[in-house]
Amino acid sequence: MNKHEAQQDHDLSSVELPIRRAPVHSETHPKPAGRSQTLYPAHYGDVAQIAPETALKIFCSHMELLAKRTGDIPSANAGSHTQQTEDAARRSSVSSVSECWQETHLEGSDDEYRAMQSKVLIRKFFSKNVPPISLEDYLLRLHRYCPMSTAVYLSASSYIRRLAITENIISVTPRNVHRLVLGAIQVASKMMEDLFYPNLRVAKVGGVTAYELLKLEVNFCFLMNFELRVDADMMFREVCSDTVQL
Repeated sequence: MNKHEAQQDHDLSSVELPIRRAPVHSETHPKPAGRSQTLYPAHYGDVAQIAPETALKIFCSHMELLAKRTGDIPSANAGSHTQQTEDAARRSSVSSVSECWQETHLEGSDDEYRAMQSKVLIRKFFSKNVPPISLEDYLLRLHRYCPMSTAVYLSASSYIRRLAITENIISVTPRNVHRLVLGAIQVASKMMEDLFYPNLRVAKVGGVTAYELLKLEVNFCFLMNFELRVDADMMFREVCSDTVQL
């Protein structure tokens, strides 16, 4: 290396290169995901603060009031049926969605078909006698051994009240309310939760066989016409409903 090259190296080593730094502003910092209020319905925070036990009490109050208003109606008098409907109702119980569709696929207009289908399906929830356990004790038993979330209980309440009040296609009575709430909770838990209890566990706690629980679940989905979405605003309406008597 000659003297001229050595001088160039010395000059370059003494030069301080400027370090570019990005300007720091508070608005450039990433915001935590999922915190924007626009991502949630208006009453998301209100529903999230409700304890599951409170939601269960609201659910129970709704169902008891519906059953009290209707009174004890035997399944044979739950509605007027054509001979074709009664024949379908006396067939073997449904074990799959496809069998349920075949059993309830009756001729007629859409409204007539929906009404006749509902009459067949609701008969699956009737007991011959009124269960000896009260609805409150039954729900507390379910919550003790298979505790569910607030969303599940309020969704189940929304399901049944929609069928009984809004659409007026079922009658909630002391003979069917226990199986209705069991079917509604089972469907709601699978709609609202990522993890849910096995059918066998829920069936044992609910006092039915796993096969019977599967039938209740499938029949309930058909009663709902598979329209099972419930958002926070709908849950909040269950809380604020004037039928709640705590």
